[in-house]
Amino acid sequence: VDLAGPGIYVIGVDIRATPADGERLTLATTRTVVPWLPDAEALAAVPVALLWPLATEPALLPDGTLLTDGMADRLGPDGTLTTLVKAPGRTPVTWVVDPVLLTTVATMTDGYDVTTPDGTTIEGAGAADAEGWQEAYAAATNGDQLFLLPYANPDLPAIASAGEDLAAESASEAVGATREWARRAAVTGAREIAWPG
Repeated sequence: VDLAGPGIYVIGVDIRATPADGERLTLATTRTVVPWLPDAEALAAVPVALLWPLATEPALLPDGTLLTDGMADRLGPDGTLTTLVKAPGRTPVTWVVDPVLLTTVATMTDGYDVTTPDGTTIEGAGAADAEGWQEAYAAATNGDQLFLLPYANPDLPAIASAGEDLAAESASEAVGATREWARRAAVTGAREIAWPG
């Protein structure tokens, strides 16, 4: 096989046979492609980003209480959100973050209440874990690129099934809330991104 220059080559194998009656037949054929690059130095490096999403179901209610205390488990030492923050280690990643998560964690660090199904409130149990997670997040994201999701990351395709106008309004409100959050939190250098719902 002559792989003279760089490229993608199609290579095939034919299995042929000649039966006793004398006519030559092709019994099977298979093909594959082989990329050939004899000098990898000849290619320019291509910048690649590893997007690392950091979001969860919204739990913060308009009155500042949480819908459940499930966030306490997710922010704990073995929680899913803690695992997500620690997993990249020293690998540079581009963080894709829902601002409602950071707002919820900030609310929890100051002590918070959880609204029970009967409408009463109880004291939340995750303030210390929220503070630890907030510190881990700040250390992990320091110097990395940040993209912000629309606030509370609404499921726009699901909303669109109820009406395109409603989806457009929801998207506009979520992006506006993200911009307001970034302004109040003095976040600089972050970009906005839409994420599939």
